[in-house]
Amino acid sequence: MKKKLLGIVCIGTCIMTMTGCGLLPKEEELPMAPLLLEGETEDYIVSQVIRGDVVVQEQIRASYVPSSTEKLGFELGDEKISKVYVSVGDSIKAGDVLMELDVSSLDEQIRQQQNQIDDLYMSLNHLYQNEGVSISEAQLQDKQAAESNQAGWVSRVDEVVDTYAGQAQQLKNSIQVAEQRLKELQDKKKTRQIIASIDGVVTYLYEFQDGERSVKNKKVVTLSDMSEAMFEVYSENGNLLQPGETYTLTSEGNEYQVVARRAEELNFDGLKQDAVYLTMTTPDPSLEQGAAGTIVLIMEESRNTIYVPNSAVKNLRGQTVVYCIDEQGFREIRPVQTGIQTEKITEITQGLEEGEVVIIE
Repeated sequence: MKKKLLGIVCIGTCIMTMTGCGLLPKEEELPMAPLLLEGETEDYIVSQVIRGDVVVQEQIRASYVPSSTEKLGFELGDEKISKVYVSVGDSIKAGDVLMELDVSSLDEQIRQQQNQIDDLYMSLNHLYQNEGVSISEAQLQDKQAAESNQAGWVSRVDEVVDTYAGQAQQLKNSIQVAEQRLKELQDKKKTRQIIASIDGVVTYLYEFQDGERSVKNKKVVTLSDMSEAMFEVYSENGNLLQPGETYTLTSEGNEYQVVARRAEELNFDGLKQDAVYLTMTTPDPSLEQGAAGTIVLIMEESRNTIYVPNSAVKNLRGQTVVYCIDEQGFREIRPVQTGIQTEKITEITQGLEEGEVVIIE
């Protein structure tokens, strides 16, 4: 039986936003329209039928994981920082020197040691040349002695070979000692340098202040292999992504194009089996490990439609209905047909008009 209502008073705004499976963009927030009707025996909370967009969305969350990352620091502490050769974003190769302490005295020692080695090798080459000449002379003397049947003749070739072999061995021994010394100096220099062990991009660089000295093993530079940079999907709905498809991912206010991949498709160590990964079409060296990323998938949408709060829609003996307030303030049952439903609102495809008032409680 219809109940006559005494009046209608506005109680504020019934704001309906879509979260989880139903987030509306900011520009599509619902207009203010809820009403409170006071009746003789009951109070109703109501809302107008709104026109707008109904969008069912899924948010897929991921975390940035550069597969190969190297964090480096100096082996020595309390030393003067001499040179920094790289900046954030620089591409480097394994073996590149990234920064170093003062190595000027070592460089001079290395230069002198290398000159000594060069001189020794030059002396060895001259010795081999002289040996060749001496052997040729000895062979000529042997030939002349043989032709003249010289009495008591003894070949000098073996004697020449033995003499030069002894001298060559002495030079080789000196070269070995000198090269070992050179290696020691070079290794000592390396302890005063930071050297890349992987190909990659500089993704972090500590900014040294004037006069600041090194701290032993403090990580001052990070390298990341950007060819393996990707996001790992950690939300349970990751299986909605289709392998090989490109999606737009938002992280730290920036948008990136990513391609969905299964772990078995990627030839990288340490990936989780059955996990979904998002490889970046354009790597961003500024991203740090663990940066959060989100992909928004639109599952269903209906644009420029009308909708009501979910709580307004009832099931009455197998029929979908809403309770409306007519122009005289009376409650009436209205059969409706519904469309897309989100967590908070339901699309009405038939049975209501924009601006009509429905009871939500």
